Amino acid sequence: MRGDAVRLQSLLGSGTKVDETDRSERTALTYAAAQGNLAAVQVLLDAGAAVNARDVEGVSPLMMAAAEGHTPVLQLLIAKGASVRAADKDGMTALMAAASTGRADAVRALLDAGADVNAANSVGSTALMSAAFGGYADSVELLLARGANLAAKDRLGRTALMAAAIQGFAAPLRALMAKGADVEAADAQGGTPLVYAAAAGNIDAANALLEGGAKKGMAAGYLVAASKCHDDIVQLFLARGVELNARDEGGHTAPIAAAMGGCAGTMKMLVSKGIDVTAANADGLTPLLAAAFSGSAETMQLLIDRAVDVNAVDKLGRTALMGASVRGLLETVKLLVAKGADPMAHDKEGRSAAGYAALVGEQEVLKYLQSVIK
Repeated sequence: MRGDAVRLQSLLGSGTKVDETDRSERTALTYAAAQGNLAAVQVLLDAGAAVNARDVEGVSPLMMAAAEGHTPVLQLLIAKGASVRAADKDGMTALMAAASTGRADAVRALLDAGADVNAANSVGSTALMSAAFGGYADSVELLLARGANLAAKDRLGRTALMAAAIQGFAAPLRALMAKGADVEAADAQGGTPLVYAAAAGNIDAANALLEGGAKKGMAAGYLVAASKCHDDIVQLFLARGVELNARDEGGHTAPIAAAMGGCAGTMKMLVSKGIDVTAANADGLTPLLAAAFSGSAETMQLLIDRAVDVNAVDKLGRTALMGASVRGLLETVKLLVAKGADPMAHDKEGRSAAGYAALVGEQEVLKYLQSVIK
């Protein structure tokens, strides 16, 4: 680990076994490779160390060197017979390890030595996906130049382009699109690169996809961005033609999404555009109810000031007063009562706002509600 080649030679000369292992079944060669200690690696190999030794997880010295980008060590190991196509118990290869940490020199060396550019691990992820997810555009370009499959999907149906979008990395997105990556591909849950970029909140990534012709998932991305307080992304999608009052399949609107995310600033921006802040989703959840149960007092204040129905109920019979009570928002509870919220209302299970407060031990709220009821 320290790279003490002289001491290593002394130990080996006195009879120490070169391939003795620790509890993880790692050998001295594995540790030397992980630390990038070239001289130590050379001494161990000269002493007959097993170049393809594996620890309990199936990790080899080559994989360790690759992950850390120790290219000289990696090249020496390969020259001594290290398998460049071997995988650990999760199916990860040295190439994937190098790609996931952005070690372009190591990626190149492994490809030159015959590494399988399209090998997939146990969840279907490839080196290209790993590089894209890490935001390493240089490794992405190198892998693409060596034949990486743009259309490959992991077990969740995600592509390398989605991997870059999930992290909001514009540079690898552009590199992948330049080679023809499908900007409209959807994963097993219907998520598209545009939706993932919106969730990440990176406007450069979202713009890169839009400039590349992405359209599918724009409305969904708009709602996701609203729930994440990504105001610039919300504005971008609206400027690109998304309907202000767009809904998803469950009837969620941008105000409901913003309320659920506690995004008061986003709500204020949407209100300034004249959006409907009273519309409920398929379960009867209104923006005020969503704000109440998410515990966003600021968002509730904004909505109450818009003269929304403070006694609206969802399909479970819950009111905003119940939500504010269970969240312990005493001042908001007082405001709701002052605006006409009914403290005697019960949900379909027979629980009142006071019952909600008692359920979670919000004693101050409970005391106030009991005083109002009296």
